[in-house]
Amino acid sequence: MTRASWRHHWPLLRALMILFAAICTISSILNLIRDPDNLLRLRNDGWDWAPASSLYEPAPPESGWRSDSPMPSRSESAEAPYYWLRIPLKEDNWNDPYLMINNVSSVRVWASGEWTYEYDLKKRRDRINMGYHWNLAKIPEPLPSDAYLLLKTPRQDLLPWIMIGNRADLLEFMIRRDTDNLLIAALLLFCGLVSIGVFAVRREKLYLYFFLLCFIGGGSSLIRNFTLKILWDYRWLSYFQTVGLMFGVAAFMGVVEALFPRACGRSARILKRVMLGLSSVTLGVSLVSLNGYNALTFVFYPLFFLVIVSLFHTVWRAYRNGRDVESAWMLAGFSTMTGVACVHVLHFMQVPFLSDWLRMLVPALKRMPTDLIFWGLLLNVFCIVRVIVHRFGRMNRQLAEFNRDLELLVAERTAELRQSSTELEAANEKLSSSMKETAEAMAETMVLEERRRITGAIHDTVGHVLTATLVQLEAAKRLIGRDDALSMEKMNASQQLVSKGLDEIRLSALLQNGSSTFDLSTAMQELIRDTKNLTGISIESRIGELPGDLSTVHKRVLYQALQEGLTNGIRHGEGKRFEFTLSADEKGIRFRLANDGRTYSPSEFGFGLKAMAERVAQLGGRMKVEPGEPGCILELTLPA
Repeated sequence: MTRASWRHHWPLLRALMILFAAICTISSILNLIRDPDNLLRLRNDGWDWAPASSLYEPAPPESGWRSDSPMPSRSESAEAPYYWLRIPLKEDNWNDPYLMINNVSSVRVWASGEWTYEYDLKKRRDRINMGYHWNLAKIPEPLPSDAYLLLKTPRQDLLPWIMIGNRADLLEFMIRRDTDNLLIAALLLFCGLVSIGVFAVRREKLYLYFFLLCFIGGGSSLIRNFTLKILWDYRWLSYFQTVGLMFGVAAFMGVVEALFPRACGRSARILKRVMLGLSSVTLGVSLVSLNGYNALTFVFYPLFFLVIVSLFHTVWRAYRNGRDVESAWMLAGFSTMTGVACVHVLHFMQVPFLSDWLRMLVPALKRMPTDLIFWGLLLNVFCIVRVIVHRFGRMNRQLAEFNRDLELLVAERTAELRQSSTELEAANEKLSSSMKETAEAMAETMVLEERRRITGAIHDTVGHVLTATLVQLEAAKRLIGRDDALSMEKMNASQQLVSKGLDEIRLSALLQNGSSTFDLSTAMQELIRDTKNLTGISIESRIGELPGDLSTVHKRVLYQALQEGLTNGIRHGEGKRFEFTLSADEKGIRFRLANDGRTYSPSEFGFGLKAMAERVAQLGGRMKVEPGEPGCILELTLPA
C-alpha cells in the first residue's frame, strides 16, 4: 500500500484501531472484575457420571459410576436422556453454602442423604435459555464430601457450569457480573427513546430503524443476565434472545440502507425483507413449538453469514465511493460488531462443526465474556451516532451558510424596497394629481351623461306628445273655413295633448327618481288608450304577468321603449295598425312592437333609438329592429 493510499484510508484505520483497542480493553477488564475471590468454580476433572432411568430416582446408585468421560456421549444420551453427576466438594469456611448450577435444563440435587433442590422443566412448562437460567441449590452443613446431581441431558453436549459459595456472595457475584449489561441496556434504551423522538418530528426511516436496533439491543442486554431472575423470575424472556438477534440484524440492515441508499443494491433490500420475514415467523413459531423454534434458529445461521457479506459489500461500496467520515466510521463500527457477533454466534450458540473447530483453533475464546456482543453493539451504535451527529453538523453548517445568504438577500431586498418606496411616494404624488384631474373629468362626464339621459327622457316623453299634437293641429288647419266646429274640436284636442305632455313629463320625472309605486302594466295601457284616442290608430296589445320584483330601471326602459316605438311608427313609418306583446318567463322579459307602416330599411339609429339601445345594453339585454311585411318590428329582451 503506497503512502498516498495510507493517507486516504487513515480515518478508517484510526477508527478501527480505536474500536479494537476498546473491545480488547473491555474484555480484559470484564474478566478481571468477574473472577470472584470468595467463590469456587468446580472443575469437571474429578466428576463421575452414571446413567439414570428418570429424573425421579429415589437415590444415587451404589455402583456403575464412570470417570472416563465427564458426561455421556450423544449416542449414550439418546438411549438414557437422564444421568447422574457425582461432584467432589472441597472443604472451606462456608457459612451458608449453595451450589450455583447453570447450563442444565432439569436438575435435582442430593446431598447428605437427602434431596435439597429440584427443578423440572417439563413439570414447570417453562422455556428457558440454559445459559442464563441458574439454579441455587442449598448444601447442608457440615459440607459433605460429594454432591450428586440428577440431570436431563441438554440438546448440545454442554457441561454444567457449577460454582459453590455463600448465598449472599453468589448473589453479589451475579449483580457485579451484570452491572455493565444494565449500563449498556440503559444507554441503548436512551438512544432509542431519543431516536423515536426525532423520528416523530422528521419522519425519516433512519431514525425508526435506529430506534428498533437500540430497543432490541437494550432489551436483549437487559434480559440476558443473571440479575433479572433475582428481581423477576420470568424465564421465557431469555428464551426469545435468538429472535431478538434476528430482529436486531434486520434493523441494522435498515439503518445501513437508510444511511447509504445509493450503495444499497436490490439484493440487499430483498435480503432485509427476508430477514424481517424470518424474524416474524420465528417469533410466532417460538410461542407454539420448541422444535420449530430450534429448526428456524438453525436456518438463521447461514442466512446470518450471508447478511454479513451483503452488509460488508454495501458499507464497503459506500466507503469506496465517498471515503468520508461517515462511511469510515460506519465501516469501522460494522467491522467491530460483525467480528464480535461472528465469534459470539460460533462460540456460544453451538453452530454444528464450526463451534468446536473455532475453540480448537483459538483456545483463548473460552475466556471471552458472554456479553461482549453487547459492547460490540454499543460501540457500533456510538459509530452510528457519530455518523448522525456528523450529518446534523453538516446540516447546521449548511443552514448557517443559508442563513448568511438569506441575510444578504434580505438586505438586498430591503434596499430595493426602500428604493421602491421612494418611487412609490413619487408615483403617489403624481397619482394624487392625476386622480384629482380624473375626478374633475369624471364629474364633467357625469354631468354630460345626466344631461344626455334627461334629453333622452324628454325626447321619449315630449316627442310622443308633440307628434300627436302635430297630427291634431294639421287636421284643424285643414278644417278651418270648412267645418269650424270640428276645427275647434281639433284645437281643443291639441290643448289636451299639451296638458297630457306636461303630465308625461311629470311621470318621466317620477321614473327618473326611481319610484317603486309605478305600475308598469297600468301605465302602458293608459299610454296605448291615449295614443289610440288622439291619433286614431289601431293598437292590439297583450301584456302578460310581470315579475313582482321588477326594478324601476326595468320599468322605465320598457315604458319609454313603448313610447319611442309608437312615436317612430306614427311619425316616420306612418303606421295605422300596431301589435304589442309583453311577456315574462324564467329566461327573461320579452318586448315586441310591430306596425304596418312603410317597410323599415336598416340604417343608423337616430337619437331616440340609440339612447334606448344603450339603456337596454346597460341592463344586460338586447334590442333588435327588423323590417316587417310591411312595416317595422321592434324587439327587446331583458334579463328578469
